[in-house]
Amino acid sequence: MLQSRHPPSSDEPHSPFIPRPDGPTASPKPSGSLAAPLELPKDTSGGVRLRADLVVLFVVSLLTFCTTISACVTDVFTLDTATVDARVTLWNLIHCVYPLEGPNCPSTTLPITSLCPAKQSRDQALQAFAILAILFSVPSMVAAGLSLLGKPLPSRFLPLIFFAATWFWVFLGWSVMAGTYREHLCAGLRSYSEMGFKMSSSFALNLCTWLIMTGSMMFHVTQLVGS
Repeated sequence: MLQSRHPPSSDEPHSPFIPRPDGPTASPKPSGSLAAPLELPKDTSGGVRLRADLVVLFVVSLLTFCTTISACVTDVFTLDTATVDARVTLWNLIHCVYPLEGPNCPSTTLPITSLCPAKQSRDQALQAFAILAILFSVPSMVAAGLSLLGKPLPSRFLPLIFFAATWFWVFLGWSVMAGTYREHLCAGLRSYSEMGFKMSSSFALNLCTWLIMTGSMMFHVTQLVGS
């Protein structure tokens, strides 16, 4: 007949297969947040890269806004000799013949209506390209800024769309300036290069801005593809 065995005393040898009644007990499972499994930090490198390219878009859009305004009021073509001082901006032609004229040189608003329609259309196109570049740089800057702040946009490509449109108008601006410099737009009228004019700061501002925008846009596109 089976008999129940009393628990072994502390003096008796204890089997490793039989837990001691006075032995250590399992600690209770912690409750609350301590019981939650440990989570490894997520890789946020993609988000950091995306934020970096949005910063670039914002800064370059602001730069484009400022440089395009500067290009509107600086000289596109200049001619400076001992007897002639002529400057062409997007809006005016300033021409002095020394010593007959000066120091207050007469200014003529562009386009000059007495010239051929092709020359008038070219001057109006350059003015329009500059205005459109300024107008599109503002929403490009705003869209990039809102994305940086985490504001919802209709599309994550919206900053890139406005930026690309600005890039296009700046490209047309400097490329048409370069073409105008050597083209014969009116019969009997020499080109700016044949008259001795030189390309000036307005052209340089547009070209440098476009090159910076090109690099910025390529950087943004690579980050969008990799995200």
